[in-house]
Amino acid sequence: MLNATIETAKSRFFDRAPIDRVVDRQTKKAFSKFGAYVRRKAKGLIRKVGKKGASARPGQPPKSRTGLLKDHIYFAYDPTNKSVVIGPARLENLDRGQSRRTPGLLERGGYVTRLMQRRMKDGQLRRWQQRAHYEPHPYMAPAFRDSFTKLKDELSGYLNR
Repeated sequence: MLNATIETAKSRFFDRAPIDRVVDRQTKKAFSKFGAYVRRKAKGLIRKVGKKGASARPGQPPKSRTGLLKDHIYFAYDPTNKSVVIGPARLENLDRGQSRRTPGLLERGGYVTRLMQRRMKDGQLRRWQQRAHYEPHPYMAPAFRDSFTKLKDELSGYLNR
C-alpha cells in the first residue's frame, strides 16, 4: 500500500499545459502538411482537356477547360476541432447559383434540375426545366485516400520524438 497524499501524487506528474501546447503545435504542423499534400495531389489529378476536347470517363478525375476548379482547391486547419478541411471553394455568382453544386456533382455524381430558357423567333421567351445526370469524377477522395499514409507517418514521427 502506498503512503502518499493526493498533493504528493500531483507533484510527481508532468505539467500538463506545456505538454498540451507542444502536442497542439505538432498536431497543427502535421495536419497542415497533410492538407497541403492532399491539395497538391488533388490538383495534380485534374488534367487539362487535350486538343480533341474529350472529357474524362466516369470514375476518372475530371478534366479542366478553364482551370477554375483546379485553382480554387484550398485547405485550412481548424484549431477548435483539431482537424483539417480540404476541398474546392464555393464559387458564387456563376451560372445562376448552379456552380456551388458543381464540385459535389463532380465528386459524387447525381442529378440536378436546370432552368433553361430560349428566345423564340417570334420574340417570346420560352422557359423549361431540364433534369441532367452527372457521372461521378472523383478527385478529392482518391487524393485523400492516397495521402492518408502520409498523415500517419507525420503523426507517428511526432510521437516518436
